[in-house]
Amino acid sequence: MNYKLNTTSCQIMGVLNITPDSFYDGGKYNNIKKIMLRVKEMIEQGVDIIDIGAESSRPGSKSISTEEEIKRLLPVVSKIRESYNIPLSIDSTKSEVISKLIEYDIQIINDISAISDFNLLNIIKNQNTYICLMHMQHSPENMQENPTYDNVMNDILLYLQDRQEYCINNGINKEVAASIFLKIEPFAEYGFNKSHAAAYAIISYQTAFLKTYYPKEFIAASMTMDISNQNKLSEFYEELKRLNIEIIRPDINECFADFKTENDKFYYALGGIKAVGYEAVSNIVEERFKNGNFESLTNFLNRVNPKDINKLQLEGLVKAGAFDNLNSNRQSLFNSIPNFITKSKKIFENKAANQIDLFGENNNEENEIISNIKDWKFEDRLSKEFEAVGFFISDHPLNQYKEIFDDYNINDYQNFNNNSNLKDTNIAATLLKIQERKTAKGNSYAVLKLTDLSSVFELFIFSDILELNREILKEGSSLILTLIKSISEEENRFKRINVQKITSLSDLLNKPIEEVTFNLKSLKELDEISKFLPKNGDTLIKIKLSDENNDFNFQLKNKRNIDRKTINLLRNKEISAILS
Repeated sequence: MNYKLNTTSCQIMGVLNITPDSFYDGGKYNNIKKIMLRVKEMIEQGVDIIDIGAESSRPGSKSISTEEEIKRLLPVVSKIRESYNIPLSIDSTKSEVISKLIEYDIQIINDISAISDFNLLNIIKNQNTYICLMHMQHSPENMQENPTYDNVMNDILLYLQDRQEYCINNGINKEVAASIFLKIEPFAEYGFNKSHAAAYAIISYQTAFLKTYYPKEFIAASMTMDISNQNKLSEFYEELKRLNIEIIRPDINECFADFKTENDKFYYALGGIKAVGYEAVSNIVEERFKNGNFESLTNFLNRVNPKDINKLQLEGLVKAGAFDNLNSNRQSLFNSIPNFITKSKKIFENKAANQIDLFGENNNEENEIISNIKDWKFEDRLSKEFEAVGFFISDHPLNQYKEIFDDYNINDYQNFNNNSNLKDTNIAATLLKIQERKTAKGNSYAVLKLTDLSSVFELFIFSDILELNREILKEGSSLILTLIKSISEEENRFKRINVQKITSLSDLLNKPIEEVTFNLKSLKELDEISKFLPKNGDTLIKIKLSDENNDFNFQLKNKRNIDRKTINLLRNKEISAILS
């Protein structure tokens, strides 16, 4: 066969990494068929060259023997050669591997560090094989052993020397220039050559095109690819919100096993819920397609195979709100899961024995298997949802605290960050993730991933703030953070935001009110607040009354019992109340 390689124009390279993950199947070398399907796909997509990346060429890969690498690569190269007329390139750090594979008319060697045996250069020359320079691991003494290698590597070193002198001549400190170029040589141990760069550039262009013109489809495919990575799913979810895409949250009667978009709606994947098996939920969705929506929980239990609804899967679906349209009391459903499993097995056994349960879908029986208890509180409901989905999807925890935002002058993070006139503020945010790390000196610090009602952002806290607030820094907890912004005087370029104080919003909400001042506009409003202040308590009450005929400031002799719920009721009647 004649494998023509055009060296004067840019060609499209398909990258085929031969690693244990892609090659082994149950510890056996029986994945050739799968690999050849991938090769066929790449050729149909129009690639000009197939680049075979060996395990030894990957950064951080485990060391494997030459025999093992040849054993992996040889069947693949041989099979491609038998089936297709297309140039091949090879990435390997082992000269013996390249020497063996050169017999199969390899067109490009991407790893010059493999050429430790300089006799191999003569074989390469005779085989019309090209070398893409990636590495510089040989000393000048070794270079002199072979003039071809010597010329190539000397050109590279002379170029770097010229660049270093150029830096020095342009006012850059000699030590700084030297340190920069000292970093270049180790990087060359694994740097992208032109063939890789071209392939990645094309992929970048394609993904940018899809993200721009087909954002819902692109994000659905991306989320399905990372369906088990909740951190990634959280990032994609924030992007969906930023793009104002309508999201259908987990629903047993609407959503699918994968992430999908239809009719301008984005359906969250049931398979993306923690502990919900993809295969099991696919079977549930298939049953819905065949026989219509589930009309009730009893109907659901009658139709779904008990193998597809174990305890963990049902817990995940309930916590994520997938049954809300059948029964919105999540705690009631959660506590009833053992009953659901027992009922499902009984139905399945009756069907297997060809018996009919005359009362199988009776509403009264459904009431008997579902616990009659109150639903979780707002914060508990969202906390369970966070456990199942990895972020908040049905509501935001801060919404329960909005009523006290004015009392503490709460600002949103984006406004504070973008407003150069604001030097300090309080923000309210819910903690999504905390990563604790240590400085070079061994001091602890943490990176907080937070969300407020408008964005997701990260803040650093140092050891003193971390140790002081460790008890309240729990994922899912809502906080008030006092922030201070400092901006560098040098061209006003560098901005740093420091966390000065952290307080639990839950503690603030439940904290007794020490003092409240009512600003009243009429005697009618005075009558109104008197209805809410009959009992003695711990709150000092001050009243300012200003109308056409009166202008009074006074304080009640006895402290009264008043909570935030009462304050909010009065505020809803447009009565001003200021907490101190």
